Amino acid sequence: MVGLYVVQDERLVYANPRLAALFGYSVPELLQLPNVLTLVAEHDRATVKEMLRRRVAGEVEAVRYTWCGRRRDGSTVDIEVLSGRTEWNGRPAVSGTILDITERRREEEALRLRERRLRQLFDRARDVVFSCDLDGRLTSINHTGERLLGVTPGQPIADAVIDEDRQRATEMLREAQREPAGSRHELSVRATDGQCLTFEVAIQLHASDDRPAEILGIARDITRRKLEEDQKNPRHILTVYGLGYKLVP
Repeated sequence: MVGLYVVQDERLVYANPRLAALFGYSVPELLQLPNVLTLVAEHDRATVKEMLRRRVAGEVEAVRYTWCGRRRDGSTVDIEVLSGRTEWNGRPAVSGTILDITERRREEEALRLRERRLRQLFDRARDVVFSCDLDGRLTSINHTGERLLGVTPGQPIADAVIDEDRQRATEMLREAQREPAGSRHELSVRATDGQCLTFEVAIQLHASDDRPAEILGIARDITRRKLEEDQKNPRHILTVYGLGYKLVP
């Protein structure tokens, strides 16, 4: 249920029981308040006062906005108002509805907090975390990826791959669209400092409304592991430069 009201000369001239209960008053007690702004938290009173004036003056027909309400016991409540100009006993007034959106605000704040934490995890991850559209153009990449590979959203993901592996990168993206369960690949990339690094890339297709939407991926630098594996392989002589490597038959 919603609260219903009519305000004239900054006083309530009508209020339904739901509105009274919301603020902790009886209907007669609400109608005896000297000013409706008593129901508004102090930091929002100027805004509510101005919105009332504008509607009475006819500057706006109808508005939807939010403010912080003050209950009889001093506690606060988040309010959403939808109101417009009307007449009461032949004189201009403001009528409207009031909704308690306190719980919705808490849920929204909790969601923002979760998103902020996820963003921090995303940006602070040691691995490269990215997403790209179905054509292979980056739609997001974390700070690690930007710093290490020098690519940003809007660029083709292939820009980070060495020339010899670009075709493999293209095939990787195609396979992601054929294999919704996801797949793993190894690609050689050129870091911003010029090193050639080997990455293990895990990608998976993400669908929205049962339609392919984008490709999500995590890329881990496995250069050192590859070096260690190749050092144990007696069939090759390993030439190491930086963190990159080169195999000589």
